[in-house]
Amino acid sequence: MGMRGARRALVLGLVGVGCGLVGCDERRDGEVREDARKAGRQLGDAARDVGETTREAVEGFKQGIQDSRDRPVRPETPPPSPRSDASK
Repeated sequence: MGMRGARRALVLGLVGVGCGLVGCDERRDGEVREDARKAGRQLGDAARDVGETTREAVEGFKQGIQDSRDRPVRPETPPPSPRSDASK
């Protein structure tokens, strides 16, 4: 799941917890607790996804740096010398 999915899960989790805390009085406490658990799981999943994505980005960056160090540097080729018309 990308960053967008992680944010979406985070928002859904916060909305779920908010609804449970704001005052759904007609619902039983058990239902509210279960919803809070589900929201917590979603937040945990989102946090793990963000962590995994970050690790992958760091590994890719490190690999790119290593590849650029391993690649031999080609010497620049000098620009062609201008021809003078006087030598003809």
